[in-house]
Amino acid sequence: MNRSVSLFLLAVLHFPAGQPALAAERYALVIGIDGYQELGKLTTCVADAKALAKVLVERCRFPEAKVVLLTDDAAEPQNKPTLGTIRRRIGQFRQLTEKGDTILLFFSGHGLTKDTLKPGEKEGFLIPIDGDPANAISVSWVVEEIEKSAAATKLLVLDTCHAGAAKGVGGIAPSMATTLMLLSCGKDQVSYPDEATGHSIFSRFLLEGMQGGADANKDKGITIQELADYVKAQMRDWCLKTGKTQVPEVRGTSATTLRLAEVSEEPKIIKPPELEQEERTAAQLAAAAYPVFATELEKLKATSRYGDAFTACRQFLAAHLGTPEAEKVQAAQEALRDEFQRLRDDHAHRFRQAIEKGDLEACRHVIADLNQYDAPEIREDRNRMLAVIKATEQKPALDLAKDPKKAIHGKVTGVDKGLGLVIINVGQRHKVSKGDTLIVFRGADYVGKLVVDEVFPDMCATRYNRPDMRSEVEVGDDATTELTIEIAPVPKEGRVPLVGADPEQADGKVIVVEADGQHVMVDLGRKDWVEIGMLFSVFEGNDPKSGRERGQIQIRRVFDVIAQAKVLKQDENNPLLPGMIIANPAFQRGRKLTFVLSGAFRERKIKEFLARYPCGIAGKVTRETDYVVAGEGGKAGDSPPEVAEAKRLGITVMTESQLLRYLGEAE
Repeated sequence: MNRSVSLFLLAVLHFPAGQPALAAERYALVIGIDGYQELGKLTTCVADAKALAKVLVERCRFPEAKVVLLTDDAAEPQNKPTLGTIRRRIGQFRQLTEKGDTILLFFSGHGLTKDTLKPGEKEGFLIPIDGDPANAISVSWVVEEIEKSAAATKLLVLDTCHAGAAKGVGGIAPSMATTLMLLSCGKDQVSYPDEATGHSIFSRFLLEGMQGGADANKDKGITIQELADYVKAQMRDWCLKTGKTQVPEVRGTSATTLRLAEVSEEPKIIKPPELEQEERTAAQLAAAAYPVFATELEKLKATSRYGDAFTACRQFLAAHLGTPEAEKVQAAQEALRDEFQRLRDDHAHRFRQAIEKGDLEACRHVIADLNQYDAPEIREDRNRMLAVIKATEQKPALDLAKDPKKAIHGKVTGVDKGLGLVIINVGQRHKVSKGDTLIVFRGADYVGKLVVDEVFPDMCATRYNRPDMRSEVEVGDDATTELTIEIAPVPKEGRVPLVGADPEQADGKVIVVEADGQHVMVDLGRKDWVEIGMLFSVFEGNDPKSGRERGQIQIRRVFDVIAQAKVLKQDENNPLLPGMIIANPAFQRGRKLTFVLSGAFRERKIKEFLARYPCGIAGKVTRETDYVVAGEGGKAGDSPPEVAEAKRLGITVMTESQLLRYLGEAE
């Protein structure tokens, strides 16, 4: 059937014995046809051919005089890809080549398939500029002609829809069992153009790979195997981003170690012309804005306006991301963060010394010193210290210092829901230690668990253990290190084991929506253990549990404190906006989650995937477990003991597929 698409198939035909190193001479015939009259015009084939011819000369050590380029826009008649010219040029391979040489044939244009005498098999044909279905060039003939040459290494570059449908592309005979093929797509699939770059999508990644992208081992050379692996990986990512299906296939094992291209500079990524112009303009704007930013930053630091200084850094990074100046700002931001943290640590140390001595006046002096600094974190520190002072003035409910073997019981005396801070009126004198877990309940109702962050003589400051909370803590709630009877956790409303975990709390928020409406910047970065491919749901409001889901994004680029994400889903009438919160059930900002793996898994590398993220893998289910992951490789109806224990404790169970999807590892 006819297909009006631009296609590539990389086939390396290689003699099975006595394989030499790369050839003494290299010859190439490169063909690209757009301007068909009867079959419909194409848009990327000529550009593909011209780009490949250039890469062969610049990166693959093909002499320019030995690269013949045939395109339908050529001025000279002898350089137009007619039926006669193509046949004559292919025949010249036999005359020009000697033993040890390398030859390459590239065709980009219309292709079609015809049924053979064998049921279910098809033969491929290439259509020249003056051809039609009745006057096409058989791929089998092309292969036979190339094989007649004396060259040791023979490469055929061809692309066709449904490339994986037949045994042997285009009717290649079984005797060609040593052929290495990289097919652009499988049977029942088509090859797509990439109008943005002016190439076919497959050609784009083929060219990128030959220009350095495929140098996986960084040895400054690219083998056929590296090129095939690169194209497959890039195509897989492209399919995930676009929702389209085009899966290249590799067949054969010959010549996989052949060193095809040399890498002498940074890999080149093919971009649309308008994008390259935008990047040049962005670089100019960043260069002009940086001196102004640097001067302003020094003024803000000199006046202790740390909050404004961090805001200035974030705004510059959001406006000039990816420029050399942005790297300078990131370095300045890190230095500022270190300086700011030292300041906070110093005040926290002074406050801790004062509270341990019971000198509340000295504590208030520390708080007064903090008032000169402008930053949200400073305000949080000050509020936390004020809460500690207030709680210090209250007498502890129980003194167990003389009987350390007993459980510790206390009361919640202060709550700051904005900071997630809870003050309990037991401390060092009651044998409380940093890292202890306190169980909170209200009457007979289990509320959740708190983790001790700071300990003072008669109180402690704690934070929520979010995955284990059943409701918000309130002043007057009881807190204890041990319950005489077990109070079963109340399952969360709507929780259904093996169906999936809903986001439990916001992990971050959208800070910038880019002009195209298809990309956003979020306030999570490398320091938060964010990885490329992670999926986040976007919600209105401040709480994923009560807010309405507005869309879904996938992380594409990660920086120190921010990341760029692609919008995968949104309501066109209600698009994503800055300030909306994001959440991922398998991720929690600033905290290492604990997973328990249960049952048999289809994906054998599940532990490798988890190792890339801030996750821990435990051997058994406890109340400290965040999630149980149920494998999907066992028999239907299996009920592993870990899943049963998770149900009993009210711990969320997610499937293997759900976890991989949340982490962006799903195929």
